[in-house]
Amino acid sequence: VLYSAAKSGLMPKVLAKENANRVPYKAVWLTNIFIQVFLIITLFTDYAFQLALELTSSLTLIPYFLVSAYALKLALTGESYSGSATEIRKGLILSAIALIYSLMMIYAGGVKYLLLSTIIYGPGTILYYFARKENLAKVFTRRERLLFAMLMSGAIIGIYAIATGLIQI
Repeated sequence: VLYSAAKSGLMPKVLAKENANRVPYKAVWLTNIFIQVFLIITLFTDYAFQLALELTSSLTLIPYFLVSAYALKLALTGESYSGSATEIRKGLILSAIALIYSLMMIYAGGVKYLLLSTIIYGPGTILYYFARKENLAKVFTRRERLLFAMLMSGAIIGIYAIATGLIQI
């Protein structure tokens, strides 16, 4: 995944480097490091499967929230709609329901898994930041900078909570 993303400019170019056997060794190494860290973490938990299940569930909720928020924005502005008031109203209602539902699911998942999710999303977002800089492209809009700051704050709080025992994994 990192290799493909690097080839398309979404990750730093260094991750697209191949060795003599045409293996994207830097992307493979980085992927393996992340996998090993996750596997080591599961050694220290009594409920490894449950942790993995709940964490993957939590990881999917953030994109659902962002997609439903964007759908609501499109419905409110009328972008990408043909102009029919009925179609816009339908999009507005469905996206509002999706947004409320995703917020309720994030709340139900709890702060623990939300913070653990930010720890996982953080490194990928940092890599994306460097890739955008590398390609001389605009990195974040004002709203995206706010989301990035919230994400990184959550990751720092999550790491602190794990280190101090406030969050047990």
